[in-house]
Amino acid sequence: MSTGPVDADLTEWKRMSALLKTADKKLARETRKALKTVAQPIADKVAAEGAGAMPHRGGLSAYLAANVKPRVNLPAAFGGVSTMTIALQDKKGGVAVKAMDRGMLRHPLFGRRRHWYLQQVPANAWTDSFMRQKDTAVVEVEKAVQETINSLGGAK
Repeated sequence: MSTGPVDADLTEWKRMSALLKTADKKLARETRKALKTVAQPIADKVAAEGAGAMPHRGGLSAYLAANVKPRVNLPAAFGGVSTMTIALQDKKGGVAVKAMDRGMLRHPLFGRRRHWYLQQVPANAWTDSFMRQKDTAVVEVEKAVQETINSLGGAK
């Protein structure tokens, strides 16, 4: 799923990164965990909405809802890094989520495993869902970043 970057003011993120460089490693770990906790409900909603937009006949939507899980990634070392990513992964490894988000599903027909078919599915199901959530995501992450800065004594 490639939505491209979401515009946000990274000034506070960079301040937090600088403060975390000099902070205790345990605090840096707790901060990453807190940021992931803030982002996870948004990522879960994006995954569920994307799965719900896929075809229900044949069980694809149900399979995706059960097996495609979002993962929120933050770099272990914040220094100079200004990214937080949300990736969707099929925990069984059999579904190309990126291709489906582009509108194409490749699958075998039941009983004919040697020939694979291309089927069009709703394009941008996950991307559109994320774009509907992005403002909330930015606000929530900015709040968590500001709380971290305040707890590190770097409040303005």
